[in-house]
Amino acid sequence: MKGAANSGTVFWNGQLENECSDALQRRVGEIATPFATCFGGTEGLMEAIFRLYRHRVGFVPVVQREEMVGIVHLADILKEIAAMPRNTGGARPEAA
Repeated sequence: MKGAANSGTVFWNGQLENECSDALQRRVGEIATPFATCFGGTEGLMEAIFRLYRHRVGFVPVVQREEMVGIVHLADILKEIAAMPRNTGGARPEAA
C-alpha cells in the first residue's frame, strides 16, 4: 500500500476492523430506505420512466394483491424500449 504510512491511525490501530465488526451486527431493516412508490404491473413504460425519474430511483417493486412479485429496474425498461422496432419518422417503405 503506497503511502499507507501517511493514512493515519485508522488502519494501524484496528479502528476500521472494529467499526466493520459493529456494522456487521446491524440488521437490514435498520438501513433500508422505504419505497416512495410501487407498480401494480399494468403501468405503461412511459409512466414507469416518469415515476422512476420523479422519485429519483433506479428501480421500483412490482406489487400485486399486497405481495411483492418482482422489481423493475430502469435498465430493464430501457432495454425493452431499445429492442422495439425503430420508427422511421412516418416514412413508408417504398414498394418494390
